[in-house]
Amino acid sequence: FWRFSAASIVIGYGMACLVSAIGILLWKGRAVAEEAVHVDPIAHREFWPPLVRFAFWVWVINLFCHLFGIVDRSRLVHCSGLDSTAALTLVGHYHASRIIPLLFLSVADLLAGAVMPYLSHDWEAGARERVSDRLNFVLKLTAFVMLAGAVVVLWCSPLLFQVAFQGRYDQGLRVMPWTITYCIWYSLLLVAQNYVWCAEKAKLGVLPVVAGLMMNIGINLVLVPAWGLLGAVVSAA
Repeated sequence: FWRFSAASIVIGYGMACLVSAIGILLWKGRAVAEEAVHVDPIAHREFWPPLVRFAFWVWVINLFCHLFGIVDRSRLVHCSGLDSTAALTLVGHYHASRIIPLLFLSVADLLAGAVMPYLSHDWEAGARERVSDRLNFVLKLTAFVMLAGAVVVLWCSPLLFQVAFQGRYDQGLRVMPWTITYCIWYSLLLVAQNYVWCAEKAKLGVLPVVAGLMMNIGINLVLVPAWGLLGAVVSAA
């Protein structure tokens, strides 16, 4: 309702997040307050330092994870050797190829959050082997279900691109098998990270993400000039 610009998108998204946060606080705030009354108080010196350290490393992991989505598009713009219009056209095709695969990441994020309380409870109870067994089972189940879902999505994707997108993003359709593959692999990483959360070694979770990001940048520099859009997607995979 304001104007056709990126600022409108950012402001709209921010307002939506704010409304959601306020709604959750109003809904759960009273229940949390009532529960907190029955908890034995913990000294601030014992409570805050480990929490801040943990939160910092989670923030760093999230930062590098989000950079994955920026690296490929920035390399397409700056390293493809195309003019700005052609390069941004490839970015549009790339975005179209990620619309459905990114839903797999959302499902994995929900699954990781749902299973975390059970893993954390077992860990604090000293049942470390049960944590390992449960997480291995969830990883196997996630891989199997997402692989089956990917087959269905790839089978239906030509219809989506021809009808919904009216054939405008056919290059995105061609690279979609690679896109959905790396989204599934990334989904498994999101689930597996629960182990370092339980062990309170969040800083170890930074290592594979940083290593993957550096590899992504390096391979992009080689493949994007040679293969274009396919090079960016293969680099991410």
